[in-house]
Amino acid sequence: MLVARTIADLIADSGRRIASNYAHAVHPATVRLLRRLQFDDPNAIGAPLSHINFDGNNQDAFLNNCATQVRDRENRMKLQCAFCRNTDKRARPWCLPRDQMPPLD
Repeated sequence: MLVARTIADLIADSGRRIASNYAHAVHPATVRLLRRLQFDDPNAIGAPLSHINFDGNNQDAFLNNCATQVRDRENRMKLQCAFCRNTDKRARPWCLPRDQMPPLD
């Protein structure tokens, strides 16, 4: 969520003319994250870089995709908060250390 928001804010800044963006993508989770943001997969050999070009409508599509990713993550976090507050067994509290459940009132 933070990566999507940061890149979107950087690109949306009207004073910048960013034509492409490169990201170091070694870890599989990073590759998956960048793939969701429409970055190309890193090369099989050479530097593990993912990239995306911003030309014409591609930039608008990228910004919309970032906004959707951020909105979806926020909604998932709100849902987990609601589950947690209601002591629902589906709760996966993201605000607490792993495997720690909130105190019951």
